[in-house]
Amino acid sequence: MPQDFTGGDTGQEISIEVYSDPPYEHQDRMGKTHDVPRMRVRCAPYKRRTRKSQAGDLHVDVQPLDDSGQAPSVAVEFGKDRRPIFRPLTASADLRAHNEVLFIDHRRSLAQHQPWARNSLLSRLLAPVRRELPKAEYEPGKTHADVFRERYELAVEALRTPALVDIEKVISETAKRTLGFLGSETTEGLDVGFGFADPQNPLGSLRLMYREGGIEIPTETLGLGTQSALVVGIFEAFRQQSAEIGTVLIEEPEMFLHPQAQRYFYRLLIDLVERQNCQVIYSTHSPVFADVTRFESIRLIRRKPGGMAAVGAVTDATDQQYLRERRAGQKAARARR
Repeated sequence: MPQDFTGGDTGQEISIEVYSDPPYEHQDRMGKTHDVPRMRVRCAPYKRRTRKSQAGDLHVDVQPLDDSGQAPSVAVEFGKDRRPIFRPLTASADLRAHNEVLFIDHRRSLAQHQPWARNSLLSRLLAPVRRELPKAEYEPGKTHADVFRERYELAVEALRTPALVDIEKVISETAKRTLGFLGSETTEGLDVGFGFADPQNPLGSLRLMYREGGIEIPTETLGLGTQSALVVGIFEAFRQQSAEIGTVLIEEPEMFLHPQAQRYFYRLLIDLVERQNCQVIYSTHSPVFADVTRFESIRLIRRKPGGMAAVGAVTDATDQQYLRERRAGQKAARARR
């Protein structure tokens, strides 16, 4: 977006380098291992027109880098003479997954956390369940997937009133005639009918529902305060299940939460970091989340009028020692109580 560029000038380039510890290990076609400790993400405009884009359109490149800041040269294939052919390493799906992050933006809409949303918390939590569905036995001789399929077909059949059948028939017959005009040879076995979303992936069709007083409401239609509380609940389930993720990025974690809920969410994130070796990075204006007793982790961002934003931290050794002593004093005072 133009707003991401200094002064809105999209003629510039945005370059971000991401470091990972431990580094990603790539094994090339010769069996040699190459360490990739960082990746460079570049956003820049195209200099000339391409097949799909115009000059000036923004595009993003991801480039793996070695310790020297260059793309490692790796063996990608063998030539006719059986000699290896080397090329700069590109960002594979495995490498991207190694550096994958979970991003929670400021809107707090539960729609972005539902199981059908790509890389959402719930989709990650349900991944083991999805693998278990066709294996776990529901009753002798039948798995959970078998029973779901049978009951799914019964549920769909219960909805098929004569009026619904007529609608299905009109849609199906019209589609077959239209495809026949286009020369399709597959209309003989074509049929169209109503069904629930994606019966082949039933867990991906699940949605969180809010129930109160006999009324059931989709959670994404609730107020943002309630949705934020449910997002905190998803994080707690994520923490208790010990699901693996390297980095979580959150915009304004205090949004729509009252102070007590903020403190609870902050403790949950701290526990997530300490127990699961997970990195959590967030931007905040709340003193609850800007915890001065953890001054080592705080970065202050300021932008002078007409200038660029600068990131500051407590780096002076004297200041660090002073803050450590104050923190130790607070712990001793609490212990005496």
